[in-house]
Amino acid sequence: METVVTQQEEGPRFSFDNEITIYTVAELKEKFYSDWSKLAGEILVDLSVVDELDGAGIQLLLQIKNDSEQNNRSVRFVNHSSLVLETFEMLNLIDRLSDPVINPED
Repeated sequence: METVVTQQEEGPRFSFDNEITIYTVAELKEKFYSDWSKLAGEILVDLSVVDELDGAGIQLLLQIKNDSEQNNRSVRFVNHSSLVLETFEMLNLIDRLSDPVINPED
């Protein structure tokens, strides 16, 4: 599993690998929050390659969003994969996440 943080024009971009599940969330959470303190400005979380997402993964994404709001940090989920879009829609989370949803396959 690999996560990558790159600096983009619009801000730092945190890219998850393809799996955000009960088997990977502990490591992903540790990596995200260790990088969180080092990053300035809006953080973009790229979901374009996510092809496995379960309840634990959803909880991590919601925690990231909640923590960003509580700490006055801006975190945006971008480049949602088809699986992520379908899951968010099925669970009625599009509005809660309040990010512009862009499907890279369109």
